[in-house]
Amino acid sequence: QYDTSRIVDLTKKLDPTRLVNSASGWTDRGVGDVYDIHRYPGPAVPPADGERALVLGEFGGLGLPVEDHLWWDKRNWAYRTYTSEDELRGHYERMFFQLNFMRGSGLCAAIYTQTTDVEGEVNGLMTYDRSVLKVKPEWARPLHEALNGPAPVVVTVLPTSERERQSWRVTTEKPEGYWFSSGFDDSEWTVAEGGFGASGTPVPNVGFVWTTADIWIRREFELASVPEGLALRIWHDEDAEVFVNGVMVASFSQWVDEYVIFPLDVGKRSLFKTGTNSIAVHCRQTSGGQFIDVGLVTVVVRR
Repeated sequence: QYDTSRIVDLTKKLDPTRLVNSASGWTDRGVGDVYDIHRYPGPAVPPADGERALVLGEFGGLGLPVEDHLWWDKRNWAYRTYTSEDELRGHYERMFFQLNFMRGSGLCAAIYTQTTDVEGEVNGLMTYDRSVLKVKPEWARPLHEALNGPAPVVVTVLPTSERERQSWRVTTEKPEGYWFSSGFDDSEWTVAEGGFGASGTPVPNVGFVWTTADIWIRREFELASVPEGLALRIWHDEDAEVFVNGVMVASFSQWVDEYVIFPLDVGKRSLFKTGTNSIAVHCRQTSGGQFIDVGLVTVVVRR
């Protein structure tokens, strides 16, 4: 990037009627009208600076090679590659579900990668020859149209360690018995602050360095009443199981590169009670980076 600040000032003087994006996904110099990041697969929202529009300039990169419609028969690439349309659809739906929540944090725009496969990249909405739609309009349209409706409001119930480190009981040795139950005695576990992960993993908030294959964490919390619309807020890398008051409420595979919201259905929300509750988590490391942090939010959609 050459002399970014000066070039932005010059551009705005030449045409003051338009917004100027100083850098899409590269080094941000704090100038221009747009704060633009790239995140694969994402989504993610840049931190607000109170001055500029927040934009996710590139995200997605979900790949599906379609036989007989490839530029390369063997060598193909995407940020994540799937073997069936159902797999692709599942991740695409989850991605746009999270994107909708991010509007409540100030996200103004997002650009999906990409319209078509491009040579060896198989992450297009359609194939390289434009003859096969991998992302079908009939199921994608409602996801896209939701972005034009009211933005969901997310309220913290049990904070993660994203902004302020939270205290948990933790062990990296497989516990005996019903370690996930409310009455389990975890007094011999270590008291530590989250999040939990390897220091080299690109996350902002490692409080406890975890480098073994598995980790188990537990925490008790109080609820004055059980709110509507309870959901998990979690960053898992990789596979994780979450228990509330002794019952599994969610399991996750692979990894995410941002905190994501996972709504709980009515049956799982009924596990929460007024007074003392417990949350217990097991996370397994399989390859690459590793990290786990969990909290609770409520999600309200204003009509």
